[in-house]
Amino acid sequence: MWLGVLDLVFPPKCLVCGEIQDHYLCSDCVSKITFLSPPVCRRCAMPLVEGVCPECRGVDFAFDSAHAVGAYEGVLRDAIHAFKYNSQKVLCEPLAKLMIDYLAANRILLSSIDVIVPVPIHFAREKARGFNQAELLAFRIGQEFRLPAVSDALVRLSAERAQVDLPLDMRKLNVENAFSIKNKAAVSGSRVMLVDDVFTTGSTCDAAAAALRSAGAREIHVFTLARSV
Repeated sequence: MWLGVLDLVFPPKCLVCGEIQDHYLCSDCVSKITFLSPPVCRRCAMPLVEGVCPECRGVDFAFDSAHAVGAYEGVLRDAIHAFKYNSQKVLCEPLAKLMIDYLAANRILLSSIDVIVPVPIHFAREKARGFNQAELLAFRIGQEFRLPAVSDALVRLSAERAQVDLPLDMRKLNVENAFSIKNKAAVSGSRVMLVDDVFTTGSTCDAAAAALRSAGAREIHVFTLARSV
């Protein structure tokens, strides 16, 4: 009741365009997202004509495949920035819905998953931010599809520089050995969906996937909100 009254007095507004709407990410903004659909590279989700993109040929990722909802640009980039850096946790629900809708339309991928693992951030960064955005997204996806989401499978060992601050050729080195297994039983022998917000070079997800492999994960499929294109 009181939420309804508050909405009348202080109606929600879209946190991307600022217009008064029924949602914190309005339908007009969602319609401007560049959604990624086949054909994309089966290794890194980069849009392409067919097969594997040139960047992935000869690269031995620790994960089996990568999937992303949309291109990391425009509305989607602005929404992710507001979610992560402006503490707009209310954006978790509409952003998670984009991921849920993607999985609902990709049942083959969904049927290949036993457990969901979010990419962790260092405890100091999580304390400063107040939350791990990947964890919030992972738990919402798990809730929707009745899949276990395990936040303690991996631990981030160091507060390395944020990947966004680094040139592409430095990102792999920056996260090398950045993750360790904390809960081996949660992933051993399982097909894992590794969830993060953005896939750029794949270095972070590759490092996290390598740790999961060391714990006996059978398959690892990366799933992110956005992919740099």
